[in-house]
Amino acid sequence: ARIAALGATHIWLLPIHPIGVKNRKLSEASLGCPYAIRDYRTVNPEYGSLGDFKRLIEMAHEHNLRVLIDCVYNHTSPDSVLAKEHPDWFHRNDKGEIATRFSEWWDVVDLAYYIDGDQRNEPLWEYLLESLMYWIGLGVDGFRCDVASVVPIDFWMEARQAIRSKFPERSTLWLAESTGPSMIRSCRRMGIAMASETQLHQAFELCYQYNIFKVLHRCIKGLEETTTLLDVLRLEEASEQPECMKLRFVDNHDQPRIYDIARSTESANAWL
Repeated sequence: ARIAALGATHIWLLPIHPIGVKNRKLSEASLGCPYAIRDYRTVNPEYGSLGDFKRLIEMAHEHNLRVLIDCVYNHTSPDSVLAKEHPDWFHRNDKGEIATRFSEWWDVVDLAYYIDGDQRNEPLWEYLLESLMYWIGLGVDGFRCDVASVVPIDFWMEARQAIRSKFPERSTLWLAESTGPSMIRSCRRMGIAMASETQLHQAFELCYQYNIFKVLHRCIKGLEETTTLLDVLRLEEASEQPECMKLRFVDNHDQPRIYDIARSTESANAWL
């Protein structure tokens, strides 16, 4: 009720699933990173039970709030259910070990959507689609899709169509954690397919605003005039389809906090 009274319309829950233990960041005794998921189809018992989750959805709906959950489909924890039962569904390094393609993400291993380059890994696609269907069936209203740019856009488009077909009465919200131009260029040079925001908007209503994020931060730091940001926003508006929406933000857990980079507390508050 307090959240609804603030004028909010949606609640976004970070990953609700069990966290892997193997290769946990900091130590195996730490809580670990919730984005190193062990099982896509269960609720982390440290957070509560499946029954608790269902009651949360019911209460949110009673207050006209929609519930989004994090969908982390680029990778799982190394000790995940899928890694144990289907090791052939994962990317392998030069040593033939299941691994991540991103060295700084040592607590996860990457899913392989394609076999031998261009052959779809059909069992994996089916499993992931069924998992999405499961949570929608429980009442979830949408997904915030982690590093959506590195998951094949064809998968997202197929997933959205499949859910629309099975649940025609439901309005499912799709939010993509898109990435900035520098990461897109870097990954493509490494041979990692990375979708741009323009491509992601084929499947998602909402994308992060990373395409303009560096300009925003330069303005917050006082290194650029605010008019520069306004020019970029006008260019964005004129060059994208009208239905393409952006999730606007000034910082998050992956970026410097605004109070650390703004020229003063008053300036930070003004940007907020």
